[in-house]
Amino acid sequence: MDASKFCKHCGNNLTADAQFCSKCGAPIETNSSFPPLKKPYSNQEIHQKSPLVVLILGLFLGVIGIHRIYVGKIYSGLLMLITLGGLGIWYLVDLILIVTNKFEDKNGNLIQLIQNPSSFKKALLVMGAVFAWLLVFVGTIFIIVLLLTSGLIYSINHQLNALKTGDIEKAYSYTSKDFQKVTSLSDFKKFIDQYPSLKNNKSAFFNERIVENNVGFVKGTLTAKDGAKTPVEYRLIWEDRAWKILNIKVSYTGAGIDIDHNVFKPSSSLTPQESTWIDFNNKANRYSLKYPNNWEYIKSGKGTVLFKGKQGSDSYHTTITIRTLLTKKNKGQYSTIQELKDDLKTLVFKNTTEPKLLDQGVMELPQNPKRFHGEYLLFTYKYKNKEFKQMDTIILRDDGLAFYTWSYTSLMKQYNSDLPIAKRMYESWIIY
Repeated sequence: MDASKFCKHCGNNLTADAQFCSKCGAPIETNSSFPPLKKPYSNQEIHQKSPLVVLILGLFLGVIGIHRIYVGKIYSGLLMLITLGGLGIWYLVDLILIVTNKFEDKNGNLIQLIQNPSSFKKALLVMGAVFAWLLVFVGTIFIIVLLLTSGLIYSINHQLNALKTGDIEKAYSYTSKDFQKVTSLSDFKKFIDQYPSLKNNKSAFFNERIVENNVGFVKGTLTAKDGAKTPVEYRLIWEDRAWKILNIKVSYTGAGIDIDHNVFKPSSSLTPQESTWIDFNNKANRYSLKYPNNWEYIKSGKGTVLFKGKQGSDSYHTTITIRTLLTKKNKGQYSTIQELKDDLKTLVFKNTTEPKLLDQGVMELPQNPKRFHGEYLLFTYKYKNKEFKQMDTIILRDDGLAFYTWSYTSLMKQYNSDLPIAKRMYESWIIY
């Protein structure tokens, strides 16, 4: 039985837990026989979330808001899930709040990760949080992109495996309908034979994958069994519920007219006498070049200049045509070099007989290789019962306002004879 307790001032009988006298209002002194009652722990204190768990969840799953759901912030956690952690910014802010003891649960209780950290320790924790964010968030985005674009390399890998085993027909089956319209199986085999890394591939690494609408772009490197590395680019199209290869571009060779080297690589000295060449400057289309004095030029249309051998000469049927085409950015028709290439292929295969695409690849402008890059196509065909060989080079201005197309066309029997002239003219071509 509890002992009685009385007010020292008025003698009033008090309850055991009284702090003031109910009669006179005097404060009641604590008596050792009546120890103060301990307050029961609140539910918030009993169910305090583990700071370490909050940190781990915030670090590895914070981009999808799991740490917020863990501390009871369900709605904001779901919002982080939908927005991928506010595209990473919200995720980073939460990490910094956690390591600086400023992150709260749903009841407003601070999550105390470290007790009384020094300023130096706080700075280290913040830097560590930022570094961890870079690793985890960027890594997560990279993995997501890989998963979303993994279908792109399915056809590529299967084609490479087929080429490795020598099954050309199976490799050809992974190409698109448009590809097969302009490239026969025999032409495909010739193309493959030119690039040993395609047939003798040991491994492939693709570091760039892009999907735009129903078209995919893949860039990477093939490693052959002998260790040779070959940069390669693929363009794919979504067709019949699968990705099909629309274009293959192998970058380590030069122009198709000289598989081993860049055919238009600048020469150290020019064999023809300088006096036999004439300067041509097209200020309207911002380029200049030199052409031989036994040739002539004709402005055959807006933005088009045609150079050809004079009548009566062996080069009369040889032409070099330079066209300037505005890009879609500049109210023109084409947006990319690839669109222009595809259109050119269609024109050749539609308007000639026995057309063949012999080769395609990348090309640089010798006068300014760092600034102007392009791509080439090499065709043979018959036109009016005569055999022709044609090489087209397409270059995009670095300001993105115009394309330049350089087309060297000659009778098959005259092609190699006039090739030095074409090389010399191309070497002198300056775009400004």
